Amino acid sequence: MSYNLIDEPWLQVQLLDAGIEQQSLCEVLVKAHHYQALVEASPAVLPALYRLLIAFLHRALEGPEDSEACAALIRQGKFPEKRIRSYAEKWHDRFDLFHPVQPFYQVPDSEDKVSSVSRLAAELASGTNKLLFDHTYEDKKLALKADEAAKLLIARQMMAIPEGAGYSPSPIGGTALVLAQGKNLFETLALNLVSYGFGGKDVYDDHPIWEQPIPKSRHIKENPSRSSKGLCDRYTWMSRIIKLHPPEDGYVKSLNYAAGLKHEAHSVDDKCDPMVAHRKDETLGILPVVFRKERGFWRDFDSMFTLTSIDKKFTYQPPKVLQHAKNVYAELGRKEPLEILVTGLSNDKAKVEFWRSERYFMPENLLKDSNYPPELQKMLNQSQETAKSLSAACNRLAEKLLSMGERSPDKGDVRRLAQSFPALSNYWSQLDVAFPELLEHFNSPEGVSPNLDHMRDFWLNTLKQALSEAWRLAISSSGSSAKALKAQAEAGKAFGKAVNDLKKQLSTHQA
Repeated sequence: MSYNLIDEPWLQVQLLDAGIEQQSLCEVLVKAHHYQALVEASPAVLPALYRLLIAFLHRALEGPEDSEACAALIRQGKFPEKRIRSYAEKWHDRFDLFHPVQPFYQVPDSEDKVSSVSRLAAELASGTNKLLFDHTYEDKKLALKADEAAKLLIARQMMAIPEGAGYSPSPIGGTALVLAQGKNLFETLALNLVSYGFGGKDVYDDHPIWEQPIPKSRHIKENPSRSSKGLCDRYTWMSRIIKLHPPEDGYVKSLNYAAGLKHEAHSVDDKCDPMVAHRKDETLGILPVVFRKERGFWRDFDSMFTLTSIDKKFTYQPPKVLQHAKNVYAELGRKEPLEILVTGLSNDKAKVEFWRSERYFMPENLLKDSNYPPELQKMLNQSQETAKSLSAACNRLAEKLLSMGERSPDKGDVRRLAQSFPALSNYWSQLDVAFPELLEHFNSPEGVSPNLDHMRDFWLNTLKQALSEAWRLAISSSGSSAKALKAQAEAGKAFGKAVNDLKKQLSTHQA
């Protein structure tokens, strides 16, 4: 059976009029200006598909060399069809999913353990993975159509997380990936084509997986780690040794599966993926910014800018795709906010804990003026400080509720009772809704600077309202007995101090 991704309709795309159709890799790129976006439910698959298309474009276009060249491409309104089709024809045979000699993104001579195709999806149960929103067991006869198998294969290679001894994550496994979003799929892809000049010596050694020699299982196992040779090598990393078995009755049911290449970082460029924000810690070195459980990404939004943390302990390095898109917008003279998609999954070793996708609109003032990101950072820091005050008040309330005369309650019991109050979760959920509005405050008419006093007051008043509502819920959940009322009065002193601290910071016209 042959199933070539260049020709077969396997990618779902949204039309500009909101309809959905399925197209081949080549047609998606040639007609990208007719589509709104790729359509994929899984945040583990969507960024992997974008990375595949971006790597393909870098090689087909041999660039762009810089933001000016990318802006010129966007002004053309579409990708050059002749170059796309010529490159697709040149490497056509390497995109056949079931080719007997060189199957796409696989190791054809693998004789490793035979597993269910459930191994391809991080969100499904297989091997040492624990269940996440899923009740598919590895020994259950799962079957995938060719298009489904292709997408999960790509996602597994690019987004792999640790799976036990020897199974290393991919270069971006478990991170929060940032993608700039354009007016259509063509612009989105172009905005994420970070500078890729063919004048650099490293670029000549850089090849995506389909341009590399056919992978050999023995070679991978004898040399299980290396650094990436460039952007396209990194974007199409061979994280796992996989060989899909030919379809049975039209469905892929099994595969050979083993550990692939471990990515070694020998330089800052090796460590920093263009789609990931990083922070440089004086002690721990360069670390990727990841999604955190029960915490919206907006709380780490200062990682989208080159900033030093408030406590001076580390410095943020924003994603290169964001810097590139910012420069392209400047070249194009665009004033509207830049939309970004933050997507990916979070894991605890071999366990996928959750996945998430969040969208934000970054105002022009935040992108072009270095004076505003530090102001935003201060506001984010204030939300954390207010949360600490709320947590202290809840702990005080719990301590007083559990006190028995002169005897101090167990600290663990106090912590658990305090965490059972719905205060903090309510506080953060209110700010989840308010943060996009805060970003809008950084917008202003052309030639007019945003009013920082008004922005600060908006956020301080938002924090004060969220704090008060959260404390009201803590009070109501603590009961109405005489002991509870006494505990509320005592803990209310800490709450009152937090409110007064916010009031003091309000500018004069709001105080």
